Amino acid sequence: MGVQSYYIVIAAALLSSILHSSAEWARPTSLPQARQPANGPSGASTVSVQGVVEAQQTIPLTVAAHGWVRQIFFVEGEYVRKRQVLLRLYHNDLYSSNFNRQYLLAPQAGFVVRKNVEVGRHVSAGASVAYLQDVAQVKICLLLPPQLAQHLRVCDPVPVSIAELPARSFTGVVESIVTPSASGSRHRVTVLVRNSGSPLIRPRMHATVRLPAQPAPAMARR
Repeated sequence: MGVQSYYIVIAAALLSSILHSSAEWARPTSLPQARQPANGPSGASTVSVQGVVEAQQTIPLTVAAHGWVRQIFFVEGEYVRKRQVLLRLYHNDLYSSNFNRQYLLAPQAGFVVRKNVEVGRHVSAGASVAYLQDVAQVKICLLLPPQLAQHLRVCDPVPVSIAELPARSFTGVVESIVTPSASGSRHRVTVLVRNSGSPLIRPRMHATVRLPAQPAPAMARR
């Protein structure tokens, strides 16, 4: 009797195991879901082009009247604000009460470069004593092959990074595309980047512009 009970228990255990295995095989398996790229298109859809940052324009700083340079209030490469006093002149022939005749003011904000004046030097009316780089916007000029330039349009936004500012990212705008007269020659493309306020980007920094390797969809341009 004890042997019969033993075999009955063994048979029940085997039957239970078979039924459990059948249920496992019958259960549908879940397939892994494909992940969508988190950062949009892959890097293969863009081309990185290097360029050098330039000031949008460079303005000569000229004195309104002749005189001797009495004081200089700037140094080479300094960033100055609009109407900041840069220079003081001394007139020995006639004392002038006109503030602008005695002082040279910055016409706008920017970096003072190419200083060519010293204290005690005589300057003539209209003489240039330095130059002011306007950096409210900076430009990056690129020479692109036709197959890359053809994907761009004026006002297209493009990502820009600056080697000297690795923690920052910027967005530039295509300002102009100059098509060469000779076929097969490179196109001159100018990209503008806003740099107002306390300017981070300075002329002669090294920029990388990421350009589309294929045309953007029509809806993306609107």
